Amino acid sequence: MTEPVLSKLSPDLLEHLASAAVDNPVEVILELQPLTMPNGTRQERVAALREAFDREVRPIVQLVEEAHGRIVERAWINQTARAVIPAGAIPAVASEASVARIDLPDFVHPDVKRTA
Repeated sequence: MTEPVLSKLSPDLLEHLASAAVDNPVEVILELQPLTMPNGTRQERVAALREAFDREVRPIVQLVEEAHGRIVERAWINQTARAVIPAGAIPAVASEASVARIDLPDFVHPDVKRTA
């Protein structure tokens, strides 16, 4: 992997990939490059951001699907997508210019404290 591609992969993901078979499906979060905030009313800005996100994510969706992966969820508001991608295809997805970072999902666990 080249340095620009490596720099887009989180340390946790790199550690996971080191022991994963190339065809092993890996759930990841794809963070896209930040979009420029358009001018206009709130409604116009939201519509423009959604459209811009759809344009930016479209080639990534195609690349993921060509690698026999799938996009599970999209979040235009924070410009991310959750995907399941074969481990061996992650570097190709990271090489896309619109991808800023790829990381493993960060699951939130409740902090349960008992009080007596």
